[in-house]
Amino acid sequence: MVDIVEAPAATRRSFWRLWWSALVSGVGDGIRIGALPLLAAALTREPVAVAVVTLAGGLPWLVAGPFTGALTDRWPDRRRVLWLTDVVSAVAVGCSP
Repeated sequence: MVDIVEAPAATRRSFWRLWWSALVSGVGDGIRIGALPLLAAALTREPVAVAVVTLAGGLPWLVAGPFTGALTDRWPDRRRVLWLTDVVSAVAVGCSP
């Protein structure tokens, strides 16, 4: 018979913090992805303008994503790197038209 070993409380707590943060991040991304084109369509009837706004909404991820992965693999303090790149992405989203 195999005994089931329960994970320590700290490990369970870390898992649920990670799970909730991923859930909140996914919901936020979904709202942003849906809201930006709708806002652009409400402000203008030009399809090209709506497409440009949609492209600009995804541009920060496209610009910061590859660097995030490369830096995270190379630098020892991964939390700081990810935090910094999230801040840079947020600033890029805030500055986009």
